[in-house]
Amino acid sequence: MQKLGDILDVERNRLFVGREPDLRLVKNWLKSVQAPTEVLFLSGMGGMGKSALMLQFISIARQEGATTIWLDGRACTNSPASFMEALHDVFMSRQQSHHEASSPFHSLVTTIETKKTVLCIDHYDSIQRIDGWLREVFLPSLPATGLLVVLGARQDLSTAWASDLAWHSRIRSIHLGALSREEALYYLRQRGWHDSNEMDQLISHSRGLPLALALFVDRLRHPEAQSRPFAWPVSMQICAEMLRDAASEEFKDVIDILCIVPHATSEWLGRFLGAPLHLLDLQRICQLSFIRPTASGIALHDVAPF
Repeated sequence: MQKLGDILDVERNRLFVGREPDLRLVKNWLKSVQAPTEVLFLSGMGGMGKSALMLQFISIARQEGATTIWLDGRACTNSPASFMEALHDVFMSRQQSHHEASSPFHSLVTTIETKKTVLCIDHYDSIQRIDGWLREVFLPSLPATGLLVVLGARQDLSTAWASDLAWHSRIRSIHLGALSREEALYYLRQRGWHDSNEMDQLISHSRGLPLALALFVDRLRHPEAQSRPFAWPVSMQICAEMLRDAASEEFKDVIDILCIVPHATSEWLGRFLGAPLHLLDLQRICQLSFIRPTASGIALHDVAPF
């Protein structure tokens, strides 16, 4: 019987475009006879396709016969115990597993020793509090070969990782940007688009942001959207997706302001909001995936289609 996962992989492969150097990096690691244990940081603002690329890594790894493990950082909370519990649930959920009675750590070690393993942790931002434990305790206890750890996050490689010379040869970093025009055209053709003018409009309105492109295409499938092919509700959906990156609703007013002005200093925002914006607040705002610091203050990311 064919598995649903196999069918989903085929469809995802058909619609996935670009990121060839990134895919090649994982393919080369999988083909290496003595592949060293490495950590691959996958970063980018919301809507850039981090999760989609991670799923491609998993698909490639399965095709090469490697073991794949996917964890959602949001389900691991912020303690080593909860992380290990999430890992334990993965092994317990696998039928015909030979490691049910073992600890999750022992199960993982045995799996890596058996064959190459790709461990993907999406939404890694959610478990930043145990970043040091993962770097200094958990990962160093695992085999020195045969494991590729992929960490998907909004922020780039942290200073703690980058400044650790012992890890230097075992870490790689990928920062995802917008799709090129050629990649966007290929995606639209795969979705059944052929009109050059319409495709150019779609690319212009989406600015190469994968999430925006997918939402515009999906909306245009509905008959009621034909009269207003690039209507505002699509941008509102994209805004909503990106705002989910925010830790809370407390910065909603700040984001609303940045939707209107090109940039703003902390002093200007403080005067507008009627309360000073403290350094800690500013740091938290700048950690949002769609906010970028500039010489003139903070601003929305260039490709955020608000």
